[in-house]
Amino acid sequence: MSPTTVNLHLTILRATLRLAVRNRRIEVSALPPIKPFKIDNVHVRYLTEDEEKRLLEAAPEWLRPLITVAIDTRMRRGELLCLKWDEVDFVSGTIVVRLSKSGEACRMPLSPTAHRTLTALRDARREGMRLRVVKRSEAVGDCVYCTGRRFHAESWPSLVSSSTPGRNRRAPFS
Repeated sequence: MSPTTVNLHLTILRATLRLAVRNRRIEVSALPPIKPFKIDNVHVRYLTEDEEKRLLEAAPEWLRPLITVAIDTRMRRGELLCLKWDEVDFVSGTIVVRLSKSGEACRMPLSPTAHRTLTALRDARREGMRLRVVKRSEAVGDCVYCTGRRFHAESWPSLVSSSTPGRNRRAPFS
């Protein structure tokens, strides 16, 4: 039986035992602790190539590198927005996520597209600093996505829903 089926049976068993306590058939102290199984029923749906293309076309130019890296690495929004340059290892082609959802650090491989995108961002930032086009506040920061624009959590679902009708908003880069 699957964990979901077992949990359903355990729920019925617990209800039956509570009814027996209420009708004074058994004592409360006789009830065994019944804990349900932990279930991971997350259904992940990935974007098709057409959906990726439409998403990138619908996005403003300044947001496209972030979306490209999100699609190619499957990193979460918070992981991306907190990403610092010292966490990107261009030599080994990995990103170190210091604090993932599980609370532990992990290494994520960079696809060639994500590697090119991050390299282009790094080079553009360096060129902007050289030409003094980039504000000092942006140049001092270690964040990869410090562009002077604010990223709001509300902008992601609206952007995604406008470009991909019927898409599950929580997967894969939520």
